[in-house]
Amino acid sequence: MTSTPEIMAARQPPQLLAALPTEVTKEITGHLAVTSERPMDDFRSLRVTCSFMRCVCGYCVVCQRVVVAQFRDDMSWNELARYTALLTRLTLISNPDTYFFTGIVEFFGEHHDPQPSFHELSCAAMGGHNVAAYLVTLILYKNNGGTSNNDTVRWYIRWIEGEEHSMASDSDGPRMLSNKGCRLCHEQAAFWIGRTIWRKAGEPLPQAPVRGDPSCANSGCGVTFECPQKTLFCSEDCKIHREIVLFQRKLGIDK
Repeated sequence: MTSTPEIMAARQPPQLLAALPTEVTKEITGHLAVTSERPMDDFRSLRVTCSFMRCVCGYCVVCQRVVVAQFRDDMSWNELARYTALLTRLTLISNPDTYFFTGIVEFFGEHHDPQPSFHELSCAAMGGHNVAAYLVTLILYKNNGGTSNNDTVRWYIRWIEGEEHSMASDSDGPRMLSNKGCRLCHEQAAFWIGRTIWRKAGEPLPQAPVRGDPSCANSGCGVTFECPQKTLFCSEDCKIHREIVLFQRKLGIDK
């Protein structure tokens, strides 16, 4: 049986939390946001502990770290109204995961324009969402939007591989490029597109103007070496084109 002093102690404001630097508390609460399967309930519990935690839970930087994928399936089926309300709030504070899922519907959904927008996916990518960045890379490359888009595509592809600070090589001839990040992203992208819009295998993707086919005739281009996890490509264009082919194949579109 719990004693009265213990009950009273449990009701006391968490003074130790208030003594922590605000940035540290934000980081701790942000970790909860990343791992929580019921963020609305968990944040509500934190908010009622004291005015300090109520303030911390209100910071945008905390809510931006909520991972929608943690609870999306269960909550969208069983608590649709709460799920919709949460997505609306998270969109207002630029949560990357929310942008990612709304972006999938915006670009890949059934009722899209002939030239569907990928604004939401771009917002997710700019917020640090790797899978969204992967999709934006493929879309921009297919759209062939000129030098500016080409630079963005190459920066994203390096970022996905954790090489965003490296510069493109000016040397001619084949080179070894990391491909681990792209392989992971195209698996996750295909999975979430299927889960979000229930696209059947083989259904066509939205049309987009496609640049000339840069596929390489070099038999050694695209050969993967397991250790280290690098792939031999003739150029970054060859790498990006191969990703488009692999991604379409993953969705059951071999054309």
